[in-house]
Amino acid sequence: MDKLRGTDKKRLSAVILLLIALPLLLIVVKQRTDNRSRAAAPDQLEAEGGVLGGNAVAKADSLASGGQYVEFSKQTGAAGPRPAPSSLGSYVYPASVSWKPTAGTTYTMPIGANQSAQDNFISSVPNGTENNPSIIVFPAGNTWTRNGNGFQVRYPRAYLIFWGYGAKLNMTTTDFAGSPDRGGGYQSGFMLSDYGPYAATVGPVHHIKILGLEIIGSNPDAASPNARSSLGQEYQAGVTINGWTEDIEIADSHVRDTLGDSINVFGGADYNKAYRYNLHNNLFERNGRSGVILSVGDDAYIENNIIRDSAWASFGSEDAANNQLTIRGMYIRDNLLERDWWTGAQLPGYLPFTAYFSNSYHNRPNALGVWKDFYFERNTYTGRRPGGWGGPGDTVHDTAYIWIGDRYSSASEDIPIDGCYIRDNQFIVPAEARFKTAVMMRGCRSGAVTGNNFSGAPMDIQRSSVTVSGNN
Repeated sequence: MDKLRGTDKKRLSAVILLLIALPLLLIVVKQRTDNRSRAAAPDQLEAEGGVLGGNAVAKADSLASGGQYVEFSKQTGAAGPRPAPSSLGSYVYPASVSWKPTAGTTYTMPIGANQSAQDNFISSVPNGTENNPSIIVFPAGNTWTRNGNGFQVRYPRAYLIFWGYGAKLNMTTTDFAGSPDRGGGYQSGFMLSDYGPYAATVGPVHHIKILGLEIIGSNPDAASPNARSSLGQEYQAGVTINGWTEDIEIADSHVRDTLGDSINVFGGADYNKAYRYNLHNNLFERNGRSGVILSVGDDAYIENNIIRDSAWASFGSEDAANNQLTIRGMYIRDNLLERDWWTGAQLPGYLPFTAYFSNSYHNRPNALGVWKDFYFERNTYTGRRPGGWGGPGDTVHDTAYIWIGDRYSSASEDIPIDGCYIRDNQFIVPAEARFKTAVMMRGCRSGAVTGNNFSGAPMDIQRSSVTVSGNN
């Protein structure tokens, strides 16, 4: 009897242990299932409208809700890999990858703040560092209005990221006559300048990023034959980069309806100091002047943008101060260019172009600038608006898709150019919108014009030693 009682005790103990272990096992299984099916809370930047395209992979798992869960790969940098080319070029807006910063301290723009409060807030944000930039977040779904000057980002500002996915900056100024800064570009959405407040130039503004903002100008005639702005108004750009600047990036932004250029990179007094700027994956449209003006640039990249409905041209450079236009490594690649206007007699003495790059002032033969390593590659141009100068039957005005060199005809005014490369561009232009000349080139001492589809337009190459082959 005692023996049977001992056996019963063992069985009872086993049953008790099983009853204790079974709930624990169910808890473990439930936690594993929850971890795979529950989405992690988004961080602040993602909540403000940033995108995480290209970094997520769907994984199958029978224990996850719906049979799948999403695995996010590690972010590798503030500006990820460039998009792969598509059939018409690699222009993509916005980018198909994430420009989400991997580090930094976030400061959120106050919603509903007036212009003075906006300026005070940005002034209160400290400069960041290379490993910890200051990130100014414009909350998605909100609009900030500027009447007069835009945001001034001047020396000694550095390591700032303006994060604006889903947000708008609206410039309302149309009358610039009374502005003490008239002509300086201060009415642009952003003015990046080496000039410190009330002080002469003492150093660069550097490591500034403008990401994801929609910047809206005040041009009432945008995308019309009257879009060309008047003198003074033309200084309202989406962003003006002026003077000594280093490491500037503008990406995923939409700039439209400006009275002047969408982007203006101008040397100012420090005309030789615009180092390493990168404009990519933007939409620039409906401007009152040009898409992007590039008067200076060392190691400058303008890639994967869409530029359309420009009053003048998609790209251009202009004579920098005192003739010292300086370009040392400029790469204009993989952009889509559409519907330039070039209408009206507001432009006496100018010729219509898709891209014009002039390298000296008229009647100023002692140019001191340096121009080398200029690349215009893999861009697609689909035609200009019908009518205006250079159209069918116009025997007065000459026209060209691309003008490289001195704007005028005097050889004494040329800055010699070492390295002019116009390669693999597509000019898919209907007959009624074709220009008379494909390329007008002056003063290139080396380079190549190869592999371009000019829709049968001839080239006009003078005083240049370049390889010409494989064009049609």
